[in-house]
Amino acid sequence: FEERLKEFKEKYPLYPVLYFYGISNAFMLQILLKNPNHCHLVVYERDLALLYVVLSSIDLSTALAQKRLLIFNEVSQMEYLCGTQPFLAYSRTYFLELMSDFYATEQKEILALNSFLMEGFKKEILKQGNDVKDALQGIRQFVYNLDTMIKRPSLKELKAKRKAQFKSCVIVSTGPSLAKQLPLLKEFQDKVVIFAADSAYPILIQNDIIPDYVCMVERT
Repeated sequence: FEERLKEFKEKYPLYPVLYFYGISNAFMLQILLKNPNHCHLVVYERDLALLYVVLSSIDLSTALAQKRLLIFNEVSQMEYLCGTQPFLAYSRTYFLELMSDFYATEQKEILALNSFLMEGFKKEILKQGNDVKDALQGIRQFVYNLDTMIKRPSLKELKAKRKAQFKSCVIVSTGPSLAKQLPLLKEFQDKVVIFAADSAYPILIQNDIIPDYVCMVERT
């Protein structure tokens, strides 16, 4: 329990939404809910008997009433999440975790749920499309940042200035393995060029790792 809790705290301290397969440990949920950064904990548990036992052991009624804790026992019930905020807004950080190793044998069900949610998010993102409002917003953002873009070095200038300064580079994105790699990355950060996805930037800064470049894709 302690080891798994530590793992979740290290991996996802700033994640607004966390997704779990199984509800075998309500105490884990209670502790995670104390983190104000976690706006929602989404839990899937198909075993109603187990769900009853776990919820009877600890009072999570406040979190349920405030919808900070969302529990589902049917995959189809979770479809609306994919098109609802803030779940859609943070779909890029989606990752389905097992509440405990107790569920490791349910591989088929885990993969099915994961595919269902990923496909749901993909469909909703594609629905957004690029309409006239999207194009106008893109123009507004470009004009707003034009002054900064002109004053800062261009990509061509950066390439000419920093070319061949390092033999190796590291590309950092968010994911379950990032927490495990942080100590090694911190040790070698001065010996490599670090390219980081914008979603990984807060985690790196929190661990005193300063990326050389932060990459962001705001619009399709």
